[in-house]
Amino acid sequence: MVLAANTVNAANPNLLIFFAGLDSDITIYPIPTGSNLGDGVKFIKSDFAYADKLVLELHNYMSSTFSCDVLELYLYKSGFNALNADDSAVVNVMPVVMTEFGYAQDQSDVDSIYATCLKSYLPSQQAGWMVWTVAGSYYIRSGVQDSDETYGEYRSIMILLVMKSSANCGSGILNHQWSDYRNETIFEQGVAQLIAASLS
Repeated sequence: MVLAANTVNAANPNLLIFFAGLDSDITIYPIPTGSNLGDGVKFIKSDFAYADKLVLELHNYMSSTFSCDVLELYLYKSGFNALNADDSAVVNVMPVVMTEFGYAQDQSDVDSIYATCLKSYLPSQQAGWMVWTVAGSYYIRSGVQDSDETYGEYRSIMILLVMKSSANCGSGILNHQWSDYRNETIFEQGVAQLIAASLS
């Protein structure tokens, strides 16, 4: 990843460079603390001439969590501690973006502990985020035409900002034709509120 980052930065020093997590991107815990990654190798942000361009990214799908406190503690230990300059264990203070999370577009999921917790936690941490996924369906997936995408939201807040001008009428939750919301009410109760909180 360091070699790739060096190559990208050399080609365009204005780009942010995201370092992905471990274990299918669900944790990046050794990075904030500068812990041993193996063979005595440690990630130290100040070793990079472009340290101000580095971002950490994580995925999370702990949708069955029974407590917001449990989810927040897990996220903190998984890498969100990189946002806390006051934590003496944190060596590498860096921006963190949750680059993938999501939930089914129904009332039970939008009201779940998982969804409501993230709706408050991510803005409170001033963390970036992206939701899985813009597509309401796929042209073809695993040999199935028009395969349904049950997490049919949108991939990135940036897509939302480009497509719509205000948080209360944002993009996402697209139907199979990609022409309308899958469920506008659920979008307004979930992702639109997260967008508004993140932008405030």
